[in-house]
Amino acid sequence: MKLKAYGWDDEDYDESQVVWAATPGKAKALLASEHDREFTEMRVYRVPWADKYGDHKIIPAKELLNHGWWLYCSNCGTRVQNDTATVLSEVEVLCDECAKDWNEVKK
Repeated sequence: MKLKAYGWDDEDYDESQVVWAATPGKAKALLASEHDREFTEMRVYRVPWADKYGDHKIIPAKELLNHGWWLYCSNCGTRVQNDTATVLSEVEVLCDECAKDWNEVKK
């Protein structure tokens, strides 16, 4: 059975997470278990563009940013979005300020 991607927004910590599961109920159960929440508290939604990453369980940073998600700068922890991020690798991004320093070091 092909797993589907489901997203969940953790309003307590202002973060979102993607999991892969066969059904929304299984996604909710997985997230509830991981985050010590009640199953009935969980509200998941489909993230169909992320289905193709289910085998590796890693969504490339560039893909997340292109779909409106935000990430943390790998250097200073600043929240970055597509227009304020320099993507270094599949999982590493820099904010504009840290990217300036990084470019200076590379010269």
